[in-house]
Amino acid sequence: MRATQEIATDEFAVRATITVKATIERAFKVYTEKFDSWWPREHKLGKAALDRAVLEPRAGGRWYERTVDGAECTWGSVLAWEPPRRLVLSWRINQDWQIDEDPAHASEIEVTFTAEARS
Repeated sequence: MRATQEIATDEFAVRATITVKATIERAFKVYTEKFDSWWPREHKLGKAALDRAVLEPRAGGRWYERTVDGAECTWGSVLAWEPPRRLVLSWRINQDWQIDEDPAHASEIEVTFTAEARS
Protein backbone atom coordinates (compact mmCIF):
# COMPACT_ATOMS: atom_id res chain seq x y z
CA MET A 1 0.00 0.00 0.00
CA ARG A 2 1.30 3.41 -0.89
CA ALA A 3 0.09 6.64 0.72
CA THR A 4 0.84 9.83 -1.15
CA GLN A 5 0.45 13.14 0.60
CA GLU A 6 0.40 16.35 -1.37
CA ILE A 7 0.52 19.82 0.11
CA ALA A 8 -0.18 22.52 -2.44
CA THR A 9 -0.72 26.24 -2.77
CA ASP A 10 -0.96 28.36 -5.90
CA GLU A 11 2.81 28.86 -5.77
CA PHE A 12 4.19 25.39 -5.09
CA ALA A 13 3.43 21.78 -4.31
CA VAL A 14 5.18 19.31 -2.03
CA ARG A 15 4.79 15.59 -2.64
CA ALA A 16 5.82 12.70 -0.42
CA THR A 17 5.19 8.97 -0.75
CA ILE A 18 5.25 6.51 2.10
CA THR A 19 4.96 2.76 1.59
CA VAL A 20 3.64 0.63 4.44
CA LYS A 21 2.78 -3.04 4.83
CA ALA A 22 -0.98 -2.67 5.26
CA THR A 23 -4.15 -2.73 3.24
CA ILE A 24 -5.41 0.65 2.08
CA GLU A 25 -8.36 0.23 4.44
CA ARG A 26 -6.06 -0.28 7.43
CA ALA A 27 -3.73 2.57 6.42
CA PHE A 28 -6.64 5.00 6.01
CA LYS A 29 -8.03 3.94 9.39
CA VAL A 30 -4.71 4.42 11.20
CA TYR A 31 -4.06 7.76 9.47
CA THR A 32 -7.49 9.12 10.36
CA GLU A 33 -8.91 7.32 13.40
CA LYS A 34 -5.54 7.04 15.14
CA PHE A 35 -4.43 10.55 14.11
CA ASP A 36 -3.61 11.51 17.70
CA SER A 37 -1.35 8.46 18.15
CA TRP A 38 1.13 9.50 15.46
CA TRP A 39 0.86 13.31 15.46
CA PRO A 40 4.10 14.81 16.95
CA ARG A 41 3.30 16.25 20.41
CA GLU A 42 5.47 19.31 19.80
CA HIS A 43 3.52 20.30 16.66
CA LYS A 44 0.91 22.52 18.28
CA LEU A 45 -0.04 26.18 18.57
CA GLY A 46 -1.36 26.32 22.13
CA LYS A 47 0.82 27.32 25.09
CA ALA A 48 -0.06 24.26 27.17
CA ALA A 49 0.96 20.70 26.36
CA LEU A 50 -0.98 18.92 23.64
CA ASP A 51 -3.73 16.71 25.02
CA ARG A 52 -5.16 15.53 21.72
CA ALA A 53 -4.88 16.09 17.96
CA VAL A 54 -8.30 15.54 16.39
CA LEU A 55 -9.40 14.84 12.83
CA GLU A 56 -13.20 14.73 12.59
CA PRO A 57 -14.23 11.87 10.26
CA ARG A 58 -16.40 13.66 7.70
CA ALA A 59 -16.33 16.32 5.00
CA GLY A 60 -16.92 19.61 6.78
CA GLY A 61 -15.30 18.32 9.96
CA ARG A 62 -12.60 20.14 11.84
CA TRP A 63 -8.91 19.35 12.14
CA TYR A 64 -7.70 20.74 15.46
CA GLU A 65 -5.71 20.51 18.66
CA ARG A 66 -6.88 20.41 22.25
CA THR A 67 -4.36 21.27 24.96
CA VAL A 68 -4.31 19.96 28.52
CA ASP A 69 -5.85 23.22 29.77
CA GLY A 70 -8.91 22.59 27.53
CA ALA A 71 -8.09 25.21 24.88
CA GLU A 72 -8.82 24.29 21.27
CA CYS A 73 -7.18 25.62 18.12
CA THR A 74 -8.61 24.75 14.72
CA TRP A 75 -5.92 24.13 12.13
CA GLY A 76 -8.31 23.71 9.22
CA SER A 77 -11.15 21.58 7.97
CA VAL A 78 -11.85 18.31 6.21
CA LEU A 79 -12.63 19.15 2.58
CA ALA A 80 -13.05 15.59 1.29
CA TRP A 81 -13.58 12.33 3.17
CA GLU A 82 -13.49 9.34 0.81
CA PRO A 83 -12.48 6.24 2.78
CA PRO A 84 -10.35 4.34 2.18
CA ARG A 85 -8.77 6.11 -0.79
CA ARG A 86 -8.64 9.87 -0.27
CA LEU A 87 -8.63 12.63 2.31
CA VAL A 88 -8.31 16.37 1.65
CA LEU A 89 -7.67 18.90 4.42
CA SER A 90 -7.39 22.68 4.50
CA TRP A 91 -4.43 24.08 6.45
CA ARG A 92 -5.03 27.57 7.86
CA ILE A 93 -1.71 28.04 9.60
CA ASN A 94 0.63 30.55 7.99
CA GLN A 95 4.42 30.58 7.73
CA ASP A 96 4.66 32.29 11.14
CA TRP A 97 2.69 29.46 12.82
CA GLN A 98 -0.34 31.71 13.30
CA ILE A 99 -3.95 30.98 12.34
CA ASP A 100 -5.03 32.75 9.15
CA GLU A 101 -8.83 33.00 9.15
CA ASP A 102 -9.02 33.92 5.45
CA PRO A 103 -10.00 30.69 3.61
CA ALA A 104 -8.44 32.07 0.43
CA HIS A 105 -5.02 31.77 2.10
CA ALA A 106 -5.45 28.16 3.19
CA SER A 107 -3.24 25.43 1.78
CA GLU A 108 -4.65 22.05 0.81
CA ILE A 109 -3.30 18.71 1.93
CA GLU A 110 -4.44 15.76 -0.15
CA VAL A 111 -3.64 12.26 1.03
CA THR A 112 -4.34 9.33 -1.28
CA PHE A 113 -4.08 5.65 -0.44
CA THR A 114 -3.17 3.31 -3.31
CA ALA A 115 -2.39 -0.40 -3.35
CA GLU A 116 1.02 -1.19 -4.79
CA ALA A 117 1.24 -3.59 -7.69
CA ARG A 118 2.75 -6.91 -6.65
CA SER A 119 5.59 -8.24 -8.71
